[in-house]
Amino acid sequence: MFAEELTSPKTQVSYDYFYLNFCREGRDNLVPPKQSPTDIGQWTPYGVWTRVSRGCVHLCRRDFSQEDVKKFIDLIDLDYRMNFVIDNLPVLTNGTSDIGLLLGYKKDGKYYINNHLSFRIEINNTTKTAKTDIVQHRVVSFTAAPKSLQTMMVENKPMGYCENEKSRPLDAGSQEIKPGPIFFSFDLKFFPSSKTVAERNEDYKQLGSDEIHWRSLISSCVVNLGLVVVIRSLLQKPLQNPSKLNSVPTLAKPMPFYVRALSLLQGLLPFASIFIELKYLMISFWQHKFYYLYSYLFAALLLLVITSASVSIIVTYLELSNGKQRLSFWNPGSVGLYVFAYAVFFYFSELDLIGWPAKLTYFGYMLALSLIITVLCSISGYFASSWFIGSVYDSPQALESKQK
Repeated sequence: MFAEELTSPKTQVSYDYFYLNFCREGRDNLVPPKQSPTDIGQWTPYGVWTRVSRGCVHLCRRDFSQEDVKKFIDLIDLDYRMNFVIDNLPVLTNGTSDIGLLLGYKKDGKYYINNHLSFRIEINNTTKTAKTDIVQHRVVSFTAAPKSLQTMMVENKPMGYCENEKSRPLDAGSQEIKPGPIFFSFDLKFFPSSKTVAERNEDYKQLGSDEIHWRSLISSCVVNLGLVVVIRSLLQKPLQNPSKLNSVPTLAKPMPFYVRALSLLQGLLPFASIFIELKYLMISFWQHKFYYLYSYLFAALLLLVITSASVSIIVTYLELSNGKQRLSFWNPGSVGLYVFAYAVFFYFSELDLIGWPAKLTYFGYMLALSLIITVLCSISGYFASSWFIGSVYDSPQALESKQK
């Protein structure tokens, strides 16, 4: 069992697992050959053998200093979580879809540590290798329930709950975080499961049903189909101004209000095409959720480019029809403004970031994402508009109009 970095939904600052005074001794697992523990996380002392359930296991005693206490309290205030991984599955808090286990909690002004972890592992033993008939055991569910168990006093000596086998109380109480000895323990239960390996990620799907994403993509496709129909009709008729050339320079007439408004709103439809996927991507990234919607994300990005190109062509036609002589490179990229505006809304409605470093990190990343989308859509719109102008002026209708 490996431990990844300690993370929090309230800040993007992560800490090494052993930044806190956790058990280091007793790491009785067998390290896989030719595999460095640092490749996928810190190797932990929780002994796990396939299909071997373990009762109340005493792990270690750690003597907490005042500095250790302060570290735990600071991270508990920010809802930091321990993140364990086994067979490439991150641990879920039992009964929820929340990844990771809380370090502890605060109650009545006091802080308590979750020093006992009850692991539950479900395995599927029906998987066979392609070349042999050897049965492979794969983990298909990995959950845990964190608990706080108070240190026992046996014959005036401190003793851990699982260490005290003879007089183990039914209700041990909770372990307050304070200087002195704190004991860590765990229990582990294996259960057989009929769940397939392909289905083991279902427990982590907290980003809405597939139906929501399909409906979003279908709606964007219908909108794009309508835009294509409009563009096709525009290609079949010439521009009246300036398709007829005049040797005497003339002042371009002011753009009508609706044309100027369309230029500013040019990024609205492209933003709508990625809104659903953008929302769930941000939830996953900033709230440390499990992300699995890569196919939907790719389709949404493709629709973003197509929608930007289509809307840019229509706005270009309206601008040229009203006498505008230049293409605007940045108008199609106004979708980036909507992305950043949504990022601001998301910050106030969904996040609870604490500290300026976390806030600067958030807005820095979202500004960078907005700029990338701006450039992508600007390039798409600019080349689409250039193609459209070339097609219109080279059409038989335009050539006939120029000759008159």
